[in-house]
Amino acid sequence: MDKAEEILCVINSQSKIQGKDWAKSAEFKSRSLAATFMEEPFTVVEVQKALKRLSNGKSCGFGKISAECLKKATRTVDGKEINMLVFHLHTLFEHIRSTGDFPAQFEVSALTPIHKKGDVRDMGNYRGLAVGSALAKMYAFLLENRLSLWG
Repeated sequence: MDKAEEILCVINSQSKIQGKDWAKSAEFKSRSLAATFMEEPFTVVEVQKALKRLSNGKSCGFGKISAECLKKATRTVDGKEINMLVFHLHTLFEHIRSTGDFPAQFEVSALTPIHKKGDVRDMGNYRGLAVGSALAKMYAFLLENRLSLWG
């Protein structure tokens, strides 16, 4: 079996539509649009939505920048409240997306052991709580939004 036949077998196993007709299907067109969307630049609106998804009252993690700090960097212009960081965050996230230059700081989390119950000397009675960067979480929200469209 050559590579093309292998790919067709995988496609057929994932779809009710068999063979070459799959390329004409609505499912194929939908996935193609989603794949194209994955390559599109992030929009400022997507960044605003990711910012709104950050939870308030959480620990700020390694970067020491809280969600509240990011959310409250606002100014009123012509009676409308505008977040002054959104355009800068958009530039940062678009740079990461387009270059693949993922900041090492996004990979760092503070890990705290939390005792569940039982003997405090038994390590099996603990769970880890990882607190990461709010900026890394925003980037994850952007990717999650795009991937959820994939299907």
